[in-house]
Amino acid sequence: MGNARSTSGAPLDLVPLEAAYFEVERIMRLNNREISTQSMNHKRRSIERLREWALENWPRAVNVQDVDRPCAQAFVAYLQGTGIKPKSVFNVSSDLGSIWNILKRAHDKLDNPWPLASPMEHRSDRR
Repeated sequence: MGNARSTSGAPLDLVPLEAAYFEVERIMRLNNREISTQSMNHKRRSIERLREWALENWPRAVNVQDVDRPCAQAFVAYLQGTGIKPKSVFNVSSDLGSIWNILKRAHDKLDNPWPLASPMEHRSDRR
């Protein structure tokens, strides 16, 4: 998907997956916003997990804009298949959804595939 274009025909401002976290930080600074260090670390790890998975399993997802609903659903299915807890799968997909929402502030043509790919619920181990 090398030359992504918006519906108006203008090229989209592409964000490589490996730079997504830094773009999120840049957008947060520009908007005078802060997220806790712990939350940012979770987001960084979630985007890194996606990038590592995409290199092996979805090579056409080079840029954030290349991650569509089928890609997001395949990644969530992969996470579920690894045996991690349902809550962890939910948290990773929620982190990615948050990242896409932040990126959308500066890249308004970006679609967020994560709400439709996320598990609808998770069972907590705590009662």
